[in-house]
Amino acid sequence: MALDDIFNLENFLIGDLVKYLYNPESLGGISIPGFMKEDFRKLLSSEIKNLDFEKVRQQEGLVKEGYERVYINFDNPEELREYPLIQLLVSEYSQIYKEFSRLATFKGMINTVGVHRYNANDIGITPHIDHIKEGVNLISIFCVEGEAEFCVCKDKSKVGSVKLDSSLCSLILLRAPRTNEEKKLRPTHYIGNIKREKLSLMLRQQP
Repeated sequence: MALDDIFNLENFLIGDLVKYLYNPESLGGISIPGFMKEDFRKLLSSEIKNLDFEKVRQQEGLVKEGYERVYINFDNPEELREYPLIQLLVSEYSQIYKEFSRLATFKGMINTVGVHRYNANDIGITPHIDHIKEGVNLISIFCVEGEAEFCVCKDKSKVGSVKLDSSLCSLILLRAPRTNEEKKLRPTHYIGNIKREKLSLMLRQQP
């Protein structure tokens, strides 16, 4: 499979996405509906469902979390090879990420794969800002299965909340800091109203 077999790139304008995401006046999140091709999504979903998920049930301050997760170790090539479709997604999307890095003037590449599973009627994650160790420059979230709300907002009280399209095959992009000065621009976001089991695959660049 090649890039065009996995992604719909006809209306994927990286320059416009960069301008919006890194504009400090924006909420720092945007969705591209239908970015992933349906046939590949189905194959990827079958592979992801076999992962060994860890339950997360905790509260840190005002942030409540209720979901399941698994992370794949990039430092262990053998582990990544166990999941050929995830490996293929990372390899092909890295070409797009490289162009993002050029236009948004940041360095480095994707080095972390994570998968979150949100069960129907679960809490999800209440409004929060990702810790700096969880990603810099750009966070990419692929919507593989299920139905839930993914929103960005101005603060943890959900002021100015905007619901992003998180339907099947969508790609959600979140701004992450390129510099120390941009740490204060990390977007507040939350996942809730989970109507059907939700599977999301995230690609990050950890510092």
